[in-house]
Amino acid sequence: MSVTLPPVLVEHLENAEHGEEQWNRAVASLARGHTVVVIVAHRSVLVCVAHTVDAAQMAFLIRHTSGFIQVALSENVCERLQLPEAAHNRGQQRPAATGQCVAVDAAAGTSTGISAADRARTARVLTDPTSTAADLTRPGHLVPTCVPSATGEHSGNEIAEIAHALSAAATAMPGAVFADLISERDPTNLAEADEAHHFAERHSLTELTIAFHD
Repeated sequence: MSVTLPPVLVEHLENAEHGEEQWNRAVASLARGHTVVVIVAHRSVLVCVAHTVDAAQMAFLIRHTSGFIQVALSENVCERLQLPEAAHNRGQQRPAATGQCVAVDAAAGTSTGISAADRARTARVLTDPTSTAADLTRPGHLVPTCVPSATGEHSGNEIAEIAHALSAAATAMPGAVFADLISERDPTNLAEADEAHHFAERHSLTELTIAFHD
């Protein structure tokens, strides 16, 4: 499978060895319904396709990450589902929080909204093209994160944009579940790149490492 790299990478990606090959492998893995490990600078995240995520896959993410689960969605989808950003002033946000919307739950087919099964259900509702704002309740337990719909535009939230671009390349219904991997050496902190690499190897997950220049 050959996939054109998205603008967020074309403009900033260094000439990393086998960069496009890694990207294509990650896309192919996501298309098969698998989870991938994405390493960008100081952050390492687990990513999967939102519209196919199930309870077991969501439980895996919750178990091995901070538990703060986000779903990267395009601005068009966020507008259609009436998902307002949690902070009105982007100038007061950290880049990693840019685009985060008010948390939601699926209005039907869930209980408390916090379980892996419930959050997987909510992720699938968010990426269902037939869903409307009425299919979601607010506040909830899953955080939609809005990324620009227009090609070439950037929000500053590189992880969310990369996760969404991967899902868009892998499926006809874009939307990516993602969360930060936790360190096994120090569970009070996030995983370093070397830990993420070993995690991917141990769980037989495809890894995508992206090195941005300054």
